[in-house]
This record gives sequence, structure tokens and C-alpha cells, in this order.
Amino acid sequence: MRKSFKFWICPIISVLVAACTETPEDTVNTLTVTPDHALEFMAKDNEAVRLNVETDAAKWEYSASEKWITISAGEKSLSVNVTDNPETKVRVGRLTITAGNAEPVAINVSQDAAEEVVPFLSVTPSEPISFSAEAGEVTALTVDTNVEEWDYKVPDWLTAEKQEGQLLLTTQANEGTISRVGRVDISAEGAKPVRINVSQEAPDLESVKASLTNAQGSHSGELVIANLNTLELPLTVNLDKSLRNDTQLDIVYDKDYVAAYNLINKTDYQAYPEHLVTIPSEGTVTMSAGENSKEFTVEINPDDINSLHNGVTYLIPVIVKPKAGTGVTAPMAEARVNYTISHKCKKDVKNVVYIDTKDTNPLNFLELRLEDGSMMVDAVVLFAANINWDGRNQEVILNNNGCTQGLLDQTETYIQPLRKAGIKVLLGLLGNHDGAGIANLSEYGAIEYSKTLANAVKKYKLDGISFDDEYSNYGQLSGEWFESASAENASRLLYYTKESMKEIVPWDTYTMVYYYGNINSSLPRFNGVAPGNYVDIAVADYPIKKAAPMSGMTKKQCSGGSVEMNLGSGSSPSDAINIKNSGYGWMMWFSYNPVKKPDNVAALQTAAKGLYDGMKLMTPQYVYKKATMGTHNNDFDPNPYPFAW
Repeated sequence: MRKSFKFWICPIISVLVAACTETPEDTVNTLTVTPDHALEFMAKDNEAVRLNVETDAAKWEYSASEKWITISAGEKSLSVNVTDNPETKVRVGRLTITAGNAEPVAINVSQDAAEEVVPFLSVTPSEPISFSAEAGEVTALTVDTNVEEWDYKVPDWLTAEKQEGQLLLTTQANEGTISRVGRVDISAEGAKPVRINVSQEAPDLESVKASLTNAQGSHSGELVIANLNTLELPLTVNLDKSLRNDTQLDIVYDKDYVAAYNLINKTDYQAYPEHLVTIPSEGTVTMSAGENSKEFTVEINPDDINSLHNGVTYLIPVIVKPKAGTGVTAPMAEARVNYTISHKCKKDVKNVVYIDTKDTNPLNFLELRLEDGSMMVDAVVLFAANINWDGRNQEVILNNNGCTQGLLDQTETYIQPLRKAGIKVLLGLLGNHDGAGIANLSEYGAIEYSKTLANAVKKYKLDGISFDDEYSNYGQLSGEWFESASAENASRLLYYTKESMKEIVPWDTYTMVYYYGNINSSLPRFNGVAPGNYVDIAVADYPIKKAAPMSGMTKKQCSGGSVEMNLGSGSSPSDAINIKNSGYGWMMWFSYNPVKKPDNVAALQTAAKGLYDGMKLMTPQYVYKKATMGTHNNDFDPNPYPFAW
């Protein structure tokens, strides 16, 4: 009995224990994803959507049904995006999040269809082309198409060289007795072909040959602008023998030849604005009977905001073209004079100016022109946008006050005119009295925020970001976006910002730093890469004045002086010559405002003499205002007002 009792009591106890103890399999995990509605994307150029994931499970996972759905995971979030849709139909997929034994969360993902691409092909010039009988006459055709590959056929008396987006045609000599004709065919699959009729004149052994030379008897020359006065360019039409009757010849500013010139000479010159080149008598020269040569003068106007951009060399090609039926020909090798034109000032030292967007209208920089027409200022920083934490959406954001946002929203009025004049425009980034800052973002935070900055640069057509590590209250925030503030984390954000701008922005961009807080000349490498490879410009705080180069950086990337124009602290404008002689590439100015403090102009004039070998900075003719200075109001005025000391 005792043995039997012991035998039965143990199973009973086991059953009771099992009934009262919950096994791990019985625990139901929680899983919440916000937002949990379907995600809809455009066909292309999408920004990532952030999903917040909350669960009590030890780990959670995700999967996408389609490869075109791209996902990056944080500690408690997903960043969801899609690749551009190349197809002309809507595509759908699903994102699934699982955690332990919780009910999975499935989110539908859809993407708009791509617009149907209609193949097109355009060729400039497309009108018939007539060549002289001489060899070596060159024409460049610009080919614009949305088709990946295009092809061509030319007559056997033309040679063709295909370049990216261009076709260079060169004549062989016509040694026959009659003119010859042909056709250039350019095709791209699916697009309407372009056919251009071409002809070449027969050689005329009895013809009078015309040529064009400059005052030195050459077919080329270099113009270096030293001031804003109109330039006079003496040219001469020469005939190999005199004519029996008065004959008119056309003198043409041949801007279309610039493309061919660049292809032939492997250069990258721009065409000088045609409206600034004046040929006398509406481009006609009359050769009187018995004359063998005729001089005339072409006028070049440099006093125009669009005439010469900093660091750009322009080409002015002038050609003589005989009129039909005159018995005059002009062999191409002898018919042209090509002049390059650039500034005298090479600007070994550039100027970067911070403006307080509460006070200063950016258009004022268009008035700061040196004696040779080049712009005094090379880069402008809009100071400032802010880095902030958005607690509602649980993300770090780019936050702009009213006046900064106003300038960005009106970029065509207040920013693009500067860029067209050769001035780079960067958005300044500054802490804003909360826990988010330039130096405390995690790996995840730096990657995500760098994309935010790059997308802003692209959206508002800017040239980059300037970083200033001030006014952040580090230590207040934690989570997947943040780590402790450090120089290492600041370096990481700069690196990812440079990389994101390369990926997202289709033009050259710049990263710039102001030495303060966690950013200084000792900034550490990121992933073994020296900061000089992802920081383009470094400027120093006013007490330091000179920005020492970071690892991988030279003095040419650094400012040798920092001038506070409002308070008059930091470097003196008269230090400019020493900055130049010390090999620095930049001089920094803060708080330029010619409306509030006209003597700011005098300070820049002093610096110009030292930086540019006595070059004069012209006194502005006009100023541009902001109605309520010192406020965040978006009340910039695009109208010019007379400048007054």
C-alpha cells in the first residue's frame, strides 16, 4: 500500500505543477508597427519612409516580397524605400514584420508606373550644311536623345568622330570639278531619324581667297580682362588678290563652333555671351575694288554680370564668310580667329561669407565685383538651418526658421542668380538647443540624416552643407538615432553627408566645417579615410583665426583668417596679404550686411588689395534689402536700391 500510494501521488503532483506553471510557448508576444497602413511610392525619386517597431520579443525580423523594395533596419525602426520603377505598369509587393509568436504585421507596398518613355532624337544644327571645297572644315553636331545608343552615316568625303552627345564632321578636299552633295543620317532606336543635307562646293581655281587675322597676324589670341572697360579687338580681312568690284563679306560670331573647338583641342571652354560681342556694320565688311585688306574692330563688353564667371575660360570665335556669287572663298583654316578670354585675377585666395538670414539679402553679393569683373565672393553660407529632434515622428530633421526657409522656397529669385554668377551657395547647419547635434548621431542616424541633407541640397539647388557644432544640448536624448557626442561621430556624419550628396545630387557639392565644439583640425579619420577627403573647406573661430589643415588636407582648403564684420573681432581685413603669402586658400567673413553697415564694403576693399595684388573692389551701385532685419520674417526684397556710404 505504501509503495502504491507513492507511485500515484507523484503524477498527481506533476499535473498540478504543470497546470499552475505557464510555459514559454504559452506567452503571446506583442508587435506594433507605426504607421501600419499601406505604403505608396512615386515611380522615381522617392524619400524613405520610416516605420517604428515596438515589441517585447527578444528579436524581430522583416522580409520583403520583392527585390525592388529596399529596407535598412535600426534598433527599433525600418527605413523603407523603393528603387525607381522602369516599367510602365504599377507594381505591388508586401513587407512583413515578425516578432516571436506575435501576429505578423503585413504592410502592402505599391509604386506608381513609370511614365511611358517616347524615344526622341534631336540634332543641332539640323538645317542643311554647306562646306567649302577645302579640307579640314569642321562642324560639330550636338545629339540629344533619351535612347541609350545612337548611330550615324556620313558621305565618304566627310570623316566623323563620335563623342558623348556630339558628332564631329570634318571635310576632305574636293579635288573634282563639280560640287558634291550627300546626307548625314543620325538614328536612335524607336526615334524618328534626323537627316541633314550636306554639300561641298567645287574648287574654284580662279577664286579670290579670303582670310581673317588679328593685329598680330595670327588666327588665335588670348584676352585677359584687367578692368570693366570695353575691349577693342582689331581684326583684318585679307584677300590673296584684289577684286574688280566692291564686294561684301560677312563677319560672324560663330558661337556654334565652340563645341567643335573643344572636341578638337580637348578643352572645356564656354561660349562668351553673344550679346556682349559687337561686330560693326551689323556684321558686314565691304571690300572696295582694288583692296587687298580691310581692318575693322570687334568690341567685347565685360561689364555684365553674366560675362565672366570665376575660374571659367571663354572662347570668342569669329569667322569671315563670303557671300554666294562673289567669287570669294574662305578656307576654314585661314578664315577664323579664336580668342580665349578670362580674368586677370586668378584668385589664389577665395572668400567665403556667412550671412545671417535674419538680416541680409543674398543678392547683395552680385554687387561685389573686382576691377576685372570677377566676383569678390566665391562662396556664401546661409546661416543657418538647424538640426533638431522631432519627437512626434521620432526622427532627426532639418529645421528652418521663416527667413531661411523663405530664401530656399524662392531659390530662383535669391539663390540661383548667385550660382549663375559663379558663387557657390551652401546651407549652414547649426544645433538648436535640444538633444540632437552634429556630433552625437549613431551610425544609423548619420546615414539617415545625411540623406535628408543631400535631398535638401538637390531640392533647393544648393552647392553643399556647412557644419557648425554649437548650441546642441548633448546628453538629453538616447535611442537608435544617438550616441554620446564625440569627434568620431562628427567625422562620421561629415563622411556620410559627402557620400550621400555624391549619390543624390547630380552636380559637384561641398562640405565645409567651422572649427568649434567637436570639430577641429584633429578630426579623426572615418573608416580609415582622412577627413581631408570628405571635408572640402575648413574655417576657424575668431579667436583662433587660422584653420590648421586636417589630416589629408592642405592649406588651400583652409581659411587663413576669420573676420566678424558685425562686431569687428577676429582677423583684420589688412591681414589679407599675409594670408595670401602664407599659402591659405580661403578667407572667411561673417555677418556681411551693406544695408546696416556700409563700411563692410570698405573692409572687403582693403582685403581685395592684399589678396589680389592691388586689385580694386568696385563700390556697389546698389543694395538689396530685408524689410524687417533681425526677425525670422520672410520679407526679402528683390528690388535694387542705391548704395550709400
